[in-house]
Amino acid sequence: MQRSDASFHYGFCCRAREQNPRRFKSQQYALDIVRLNARGFRSRGVYPSDPKAYAIFHDVVYSPCEGVITSIVNDQPDLSPGDMDPGQGAGNYIIIRCANTGTFVGLVHLAQGSIGVRPGDVVTIGQPLAQVGNSGNTSEPHLHIHAKRGGRPDSMLDGEGIAIRFDGEWLIRNSVVRTAARNQHAFIRRVSTLRAISPERPAD
Repeated sequence: MQRSDASFHYGFCCRAREQNPRRFKSQQYALDIVRLNARGFRSRGVYPSDPKAYAIFHDVVYSPCEGVITSIVNDQPDLSPGDMDPGQGAGNYIIIRCANTGTFVGLVHLAQGSIGVRPGDVVTIGQPLAQVGNSGNTSEPHLHIHAKRGGRPDSMLDGEGIAIRFDGEWLIRNSVVRTAARNQHAFIRRVSTLRAISPERPAD
C-alpha cells in the first residue's frame, strides 16, 4: 500500500501504564512516541493484541548522540498490548552517555533481541541501535525517551530530568510530525540526532 506520508505522534509519559513521573524527577520531561498509519491511527483495528498491528512496531531506533553505551537490557519479551510487566518497567532499553557531557539518554521498551550494541561501545549520531518493541510496563508499542543529568549510568530512574528538543523544536502533548513516504522511518532517525536532543541548560 502506498503511503502519502508517515506521521509520528507525541505524548508525555507516563500514564497509568507506567510509573507516575512525579515519583521520578528524571522522567519529568519524558516523551512517548508512536507512529500513525495512513488512516491516522496507531494500529490496524481497535486496540489489537498483536504488536505487529501497530505502525511503529519494529521501526529502527538510531543513536541520538555521540557517546558511550552505559547499560542495556535485551532479553525481555515483547508482550501483547494490555499484558504489562510492572516488574520489568523499562523492558528492553539502552542508556547512552552523550560525549563530553553529564547527560544520559534512555531509549526504552525496545524489541527483544533487537539491540545491536553492548556496554562500553562508542556510538555515533544516527547509528542504528535497535528496534521499537513492546517490552516492559507498556500498554502498546511505542518509543519512550528521556534525558537526565547525573545519577547512576545504569539507571534512568535517578538524576535530574532534562527537557528534550527535536531539531530545535519543543514538542507538546499530541504533537504530530509528518515525513515523506519515501523515507517513512526518517523521523525516528531525525529526532535521534545531536541537534534533536539538547539539554535545557549545559551539563555541569
